[in-house]
Amino acid sequence: QQVEEGNSTLRFGDNTLSVETPRGVPIVGQPTAVPPVFSPNGDGVNDRVLIQYQIRVLGVGVPHELTVYDLAGRRVRQLISAPGSAGVYERAWDGMDESGQHVLPGTYIYEVKLETDRGTQLGTGTVAVVY
Repeated sequence: QQVEEGNSTLRFGDNTLSVETPRGVPIVGQPTAVPPVFSPNGDGVNDRVLIQYQIRVLGVGVPHELTVYDLAGRRVRQLISAPGSAGVYERAWDGMDESGQHVLPGTYIYEVKLETDRGTQLGTGTVAVVY
């Protein structure tokens, strides 16, 4: 396909590049935990979980966080708080809380939160800790 100089729409008065995602398309891809159940007991088998997610944002980095909560909504551990641009991310959680202690067995919620020009975007999932 050939590309010729000029505007493809009258919305822009110059040769500005603009990319827009359709409304309703999430900017944060559905995060997943691999494996969905892990046992951080130090035996070398399933001692950590990888939380994988995708950010569908073009351009410069936007503030984003990956945080683990218990079922009561209390923050257990923040795994990342940094700018993030478009891409696939993977962060490990070793089953430790913010003070370096092993968490209790149970189900935990992880949340990916992005601050964009369209407001706060969230992606969530669950992971289980067993011993």
